Amino acid sequence: AMRRVLGDRVVGICDTPIGLMRRAVAAAGATAGADVSFDYVGLNHLGWLRSVTVGGRDVLPDVLDSNAS
Repeated sequence: AMRRVLGDRVVGICDTPIGLMRRAVAAAGATAGADVSFDYVGLNHLGWLRSVTVGGRDVLPDVLDSNAS
């Protein structure tokens, strides 16, 4: 459908990184409005979440050690 409207100039974007980040925030017990930052490297499905910082503290090790992950 998009191709009919836009022609051949269409770019698909993977939503895996943002989904991973949302799940990491939830697993850390943070809220969407919290002071949260991410260190994600890669492209689409081939990526790594290297840190999840909430309030200046990297909580990724805690998330990975918890049952929520």
